[in-house]
Amino acid sequence: MNTGRMALEELLQKGNATGGLFSKYRFVREKNGLHLLGRGGFSFVYEMTDPKEKSRRLAMKVTDEVNGRIASFWEEVRGRQHLSRLTPYVMHIVDAMEWEGLWCILMECQEGILGKNEQGEMCVSREELRHQTGILQYAGQIGQAIKVSHENGILHGDIKLENIYWNAKRNCYQISDFGSWERWGWTRGYAAPEIVAQGRDAKPVKYMVTSDIYSFGMMLYVLLNRLCFPGTEGYYSSLRQYDPSYVFPAPVDSTEMLTRSIRKMCEWNPEKRYQTMEAVLADLDRIMREEV
Repeated sequence: MNTGRMALEELLQKGNATGGLFSKYRFVREKNGLHLLGRGGFSFVYEMTDPKEKSRRLAMKVTDEVNGRIASFWEEVRGRQHLSRLTPYVMHIVDAMEWEGLWCILMECQEGILGKNEQGEMCVSREELRHQTGILQYAGQIGQAIKVSHENGILHGDIKLENIYWNAKRNCYQISDFGSWERWGWTRGYAAPEIVAQGRDAKPVKYMVTSDIYSFGMMLYVLLNRLCFPGTEGYYSSLRQYDPSYVFPAPVDSTEMLTRSIRKMCEWNPEKRYQTMEAVLADLDRIMREEV
């Protein structure tokens, strides 16, 4: 974000009060300003409510940087709205707009699956994600969302735990932020080797279905390895992960069959990975039936 937080919040409140910015809803305030749900390098997420339905919580993601890719912003909005009608595992967009140079997406407010414990360490927010059975059920839902998106010509491009939420009303997991990599980039550790190499060489990043499959597999690896990336002891990646000769150690909470499947998703060579999410889901379903 180029705009500082205080200046941004003043602008948001002004827009909301004058009817220019999501006028049907209201920002949740706290002592020092608006209630901030989260922030990244390029955006802030604020909580809003619906005065007509006070129990309804919404999250508004706002950025002033689209890196000249205005078209991709609207493609993401239209794509997610379409996908959320096809599968319950894609987070629904309530509304989106551009206002005074701010690009805003309004969503239902859901619980992220990552958090921090009392010691400030990363942890999962749901107990079931600490065990293989629950992780496989999670993988089935998020994998189905990615499968549907691929079948509709939409690549995600930034699959990671930070983009996954729990929808308590629907009793399921949902994925968010389709296509945002085009404006804000990818995430090291989750990004496939070919994507990291293109970024290092300052080449235009060309995403493929197999790039999403790598990220999906890495997400499962991290969950099954107690939030540690390959070759590390914490929630951070290592350059060794992108060495073509490096063989990932088995995740600590994974069976042999599931480890083989994850290693295939995360092959260094894209041609050696699963080529479709349908094939990934078929193997995960077999593992669920045979091992759980």
